Amino acid sequence: MRNSKGLYGEAGRVVMLAVALLPAATAASGQEAVERVKALLAGFGVPGRVRLQSYGASPRLIRPGSNGTILQQNGPSASLVVTDAKGNAYTAYFFDSNQSLILHRGPEHGMLGGMKFQSLLGTESERLVRGWLKAVGTKEPTRLTVLTQDETGVGHAFFPILRNGYPFISHPRHGYDFAFRVKTGEFISFESREQTPPVDPAPPKLNKAAALAAFKNYWDTKVTPEAVNVRHWKRVWYTLKGESELGYYLPEGKTTATLYWRIPFDSMRDVGYAIQGGDSAILLDAATGEPLKLSVMP
Repeated sequence: MRNSKGLYGEAGRVVMLAVALLPAATAASGQEAVERVKALLAGFGVPGRVRLQSYGASPRLIRPGSNGTILQQNGPSASLVVTDAKGNAYTAYFFDSNQSLILHRGPEHGMLGGMKFQSLLGTESERLVRGWLKAVGTKEPTRLTVLTQDETGVGHAFFPILRNGYPFISHPRHGYDFAFRVKTGEFISFESREQTPPVDPAPPKLNKAAALAAFKNYWDTKVTPEAVNVRHWKRVWYTLKGESELGYYLPEGKTTATLYWRIPFDSMRDVGYAIQGGDSAILLDAATGEPLKLSVMP
């Protein structure tokens, strides 16, 4: 989801090289991308004829490792701009061999992200976004987990892709994300991320209560002793925040996603001269209760 926080990052020397990459390496795939965007906008209620303004393969940015191997590829494989009958411009970016897409209207996409949210479940907005998901034409199993309105009047909806009934809790998340004007139902943006890793079908062994107990044990036996005896803080504590979530996560270096509990919380510490802390989260293996990370301090 747009407002969710990343759980991991990448450190190291930044060296960028640009290489050209054609989307599917054919003009036919480019035309398919254009037609897909036109069909999506029609399904999202954009009236009138949509005209193509520009299209092109985008350079990909390669981040090489110290041993010459490629660590990461960034950037879209292709992008295009279209306009509707009213002159509104829409920009689309394709990623992952066109399996992921960002489509937004004008500059509004960059201004999304409110602070206060209220539920829109059971309102006309729910019918609207369910219709939009149908227009996407996906055959992936999904469910509506987020439908809210922020203080600016923008609605947000998210349909995660499910495997064995569970979502992916990686960031960014696999699924379909919509933003729209609640009052008018006008489309603002759409994001899809469909390229999912294989998953381990084994069911979870820990329920929510057992996961929370495993987290408390880890905090009491690992986090607190390190904080007091090694870092010499006076004390550390946490407060659970939000809902714990069970879903698939792909750890770095692995090829198959397994089930983890993601537990969000506020992490606080008294360092003697100040109280410090903030939002944090921990991932616990749903089979063993082992944490994915050794440190949960912000």
